[in-house]
Amino acid sequence: MDLKNRSEIKKIFLKLVEIMEQRCRRADVLLIERKELAISRDFSTVDVENVSERGIKLRAYTGNKYYETHTTNLDEANLVKIAEELVANLPENKEIPLTKDFLDKDFSEKGKISPDSIKFEDKIKLTESAVQKMKNSNLQNARCNYEEEITYKAFCSRNKFLTQRLQRVLMLVIPYIKAEDGSTRYAFEQALANGYEATKDIDEKIAKVLETIEHVKVAKRIKPGKYTTITCPDPTGVLAHESFGHGAESDTAYKGRAKMAEHIGDKIAPDFVNIIDDPSIESAYGHYFFDDEGEFVKPTYMVKDGVITDYITESFSIERMGKKQSANGRAQSFDHKSYARMSTTFFGQGEDSLKDMIASVKDGIFFIGPVGGMEDPKGWGVQLQRGMAQKIKNGKLVDEYYWNVSVTGYLPTILGNIKKVSKEFEITHASHCGKGHKEWVEVASGGPYLLIENLDLG
Repeated sequence: MDLKNRSEIKKIFLKLVEIMEQRCRRADVLLIERKELAISRDFSTVDVENVSERGIKLRAYTGNKYYETHTTNLDEANLVKIAEELVANLPENKEIPLTKDFLDKDFSEKGKISPDSIKFEDKIKLTESAVQKMKNSNLQNARCNYEEEITYKAFCSRNKFLTQRLQRVLMLVIPYIKAEDGSTRYAFEQALANGYEATKDIDEKIAKVLETIEHVKVAKRIKPGKYTTITCPDPTGVLAHESFGHGAESDTAYKGRAKMAEHIGDKIAPDFVNIIDDPSIESAYGHYFFDDEGEFVKPTYMVKDGVITDYITESFSIERMGKKQSANGRAQSFDHKSYARMSTTFFGQGEDSLKDMIASVKDGIFFIGPVGGMEDPKGWGVQLQRGMAQKIKNGKLVDEYYWNVSVTGYLPTILGNIKKVSKEFEITHASHCGKGHKEWVEVASGGPYLLIENLDLG
């Protein structure tokens, strides 16, 4: 099958849907083609990974169960054969298919500079140059990661044929330094764009990360306790991701593994607190135009005006839970199931200024990040790890830093203690998120600055 021949793909896919729907309530076909290039370089080594995949997933839904199969053999005769085999043992469908207007649409995410227009040798030289600029006597090592990903998807059901082309370039610069206590510490900066233009800001990122690493070097361990804390967009986003992201996945709730299911409609935070998942933010790493079940993107408020409101969903669980469908049915690849997964998850923008927030703190902590996180959807425990922080004294940031700061707590307590939310807002975090250490998809997070009282730091 020639992927450039769109009309031929559409014709074959509609044929496959028709074959399957003779014996099921509904059916769909998803094609995924992905190309990835990753270059990782440090002071002594360079690693290159060049990966590509192309395959098709066919799904037939009976009303009780999904039957799925997949293949990398895109020959029409083979596709017809596996479609027939998939539904061969199902009872004949006596229902008349719904009649709707057929939707036929293409979407494309394009950067200013296509990564395909840049020679591979130039990408290698770019990472070498970045590492050389970080090479000085103070550092133990430094790493530059260059990643590009181009994904093409085509989705077909009885009522729609959709295609999307997604393109991302991500760069990371990570210096490592020996701290005064003898431990090895690091900092990182990242640049993200839809095209090779992501690399244009790399010198600025290097200058910033080299300044940060000097603070990291002398940073102390914080005394465990409760602090008035301002979280920067990075830890703010990870808090949104870990606190409500996983617990709001409808399939997790359907299986009885999320405490959120017990508290829909309950007040959990002040009126000015909102937590949102939104795949439509085009500048974010978690962006797409439609999910792997053909649902168009839109924001979902998991917390709105402080009230727990809704799930992010996929089709199987929502029919059993009586919930509306969001565009969060996502598969790691063509040979994986679609699960309810986050996209770009964040706290909503507030009305306070960061300057005024800092000025209001007599004795507290400015929690900078970067951080990792862990969540307990069933018990509502939250933990953020490995953050960097700075002292706030008498309404000003002072030259006192802390390393490997962690946040622990009970979700309703943390959210209930949010006192201010800034109007400054940024989506900062780009990564891959797993569901139980598997099913990896691209996600982003971020948001405003939060002022939280009595936050447990250690």
